[in-house]
Amino acid sequence: MSEFCIDCGIEMKKSFATFNEMRIEALKCGKCGKKVFPEHLAMKALAKLEQKKLAPYYFRNVLRIGSSWAITLPKDVAESMGVTKKTKFKIRPNLQKNLIEIHKHK
Repeated sequence: MSEFCIDCGIEMKKSFATFNEMRIEALKCGKCGKKVFPEHLAMKALAKLEQKKLAPYYFRNVLRIGSSWAITLPKDVAESMGVTKKTKFKIRPNLQKNLIEIHKHK
């Protein structure tokens, strides 16, 4: 779906803007140079900013709870993902790669 400049009526083209030393996608009018961020691009930029606040890796120790094992989530990760006491996760072990994938269940 095409976006058109409100002032010029010309179709806007893909462009980029810099915000907090981060390159984010925008739409730019070829005539007046106005840049806009439609909702889908704004949401994409917000997700990118949120990701930038998080550390690339976290190191956690496992805990023993009864006969189960647990790994805690860092506070900033939990807050960024909107985790509450009712949040469910899907966990998939990958023994060949020696990793555990964790996905927030919707």
